[in-house]
Parts: sequence; structure tokens; C-alpha cells
Amino acid sequence: MLTYGRRNCVGESLARMELYLFITALVQRLQLLPPEGKTLNINEIDGVLGLTHKPKPFEIRAILR
Repeated sequence: MLTYGRRNCVGESLARMELYLFITALVQRLQLLPPEGKTLNINEIDGVLGLTHKPKPFEIRAILR
């Protein structure tokens, strides 16, 4: 069996572009802050180690700009 190059999903580039647009729209329209009375340490690397490293659940507050 001959294979030519890397196999890709036909819609992968479209999905990546849509995800990029969605995230940038959220960042432009919302201010993301820690919950009131709490601090958010983004440098904390604790999490669940398995097949991948999954960060611990955390809470954020989203306020319209």
C-alpha cells in the first residue's frame, strides 16, 4: 500500500480558523477575572497526570467590557 504524505482532515483548517475567531471574539468582548475574594495563580502547574496533563478545575468571572 502506498501512502503519500500526511493525511489531514479536509475541514481541519476551517475548524482552526473558526476556533481562533471564536476565542478572539470572547477575549475582545469579555474581561476575564478571578472570582471575587480569590486570587488566580496561572503559574500553578498542579493537575491530574494521565495520558495527558489535565489542569485542576478553576473558576473565572467574565464581565462584559
